[in-house]
Amino acid sequence: MPRKATPARRSGKVEGKRYPLNMRTTFEVRQSLERAAKDSGRSLAQEAEHRMRHSFDADDHLTAAFRLAYGDRAAALAMIIARALHEAGTNAATLTSPSPVSAAEWLDDPYAFDQARQAVASVLESAAPTKSAAVPTKSSQPGHGLEIDQRTKSTIGTETAFGILAAACGVGRQSLAPWGAEIGKMLGPIKDRIIARSRASGGRQ
Repeated sequence: MPRKATPARRSGKVEGKRYPLNMRTTFEVRQSLERAAKDSGRSLAQEAEHRMRHSFDADDHLTAAFRLAYGDRAAALAMIIARALHEAGTNAATLTSPSPVSAAEWLDDPYAFDQARQAVASVLESAAPTKSAAVPTKSSQPGHGLEIDQRTKSTIGTETAFGILAAACGVGRQSLAPWGAEIGKMLGPIKDRIIARSRASGGRQ
């Protein structure tokens, strides 16, 4: 098991004081740090500290952005799902890959992807309301929009997902076009898989 970190202890003036941090890293990370340090003019240790500090700032900004976009509870659930997805995927991929797995590689590993999917399903199942889900027979807001038939009511989730996936592939809702264009670039080869499955299912995915 990895050795537990010894907490740094405050003694006297701590502002500007440097504390030792013994660590080992992969060759690739070491090379990246060396290149970044050369470009920035920092020492290797200073570059590592700079990037770690900014990673904590990024976490704070990410949390704030999610809360602003989706509200506290949905933001918290989305972030739990993202962490479960990433950790389950990378942990599972270590069982099928002979070398350390990057943050993206597990997404192309069938076993790792399936384990990540199970992790997300487990999170949603744990967070679900305790009452059984029942398709409403009538709207709780009569007169608000067009009447929706029962079949459509039972597939709102699926249809919503397909609509968002379509936007990420550059088709569908114009209101999501700028967002979809950026997300589509980030998806990489996953976008091709989504498009292929959509064509195979007659455009329903």
